[in-house]
Amino acid sequence: MTSLYVFPLFVVHMAFITALLVLAGLSRIFGSAKRKKPMYRLFYHAVILLAGALGMAVVGFDMPELRAYALGMDVAGLLLGAAVTYFYWEWLPRELSKE
Repeated sequence: MTSLYVFPLFVVHMAFITALLVLAGLSRIFGSAKRKKPMYRLFYHAVILLAGALGMAVVGFDMPELRAYALGMDVAGLLLGAAVTYFYWEWLPRELSKE
């Protein structure tokens, strides 16, 4: 039986996955205009980590060991997405300060 706590878990994961996919698309467009390395592909790796964590959390909802691994994958995916955003978008504050 599926617990009611699975639905908020699903919604939160899908929100982060959607945000990372939007960042990947924007990074691809701006990165090609700025002639940067295609680091935006790491966003897709972060999405895979979050999707795997979601699957693991749903399957192992009653198993604390799997939930711990899922939490670790969540943290790794979010840190990877944050790091790529920080280093890939480092040019934006300089561009905004030129005006």
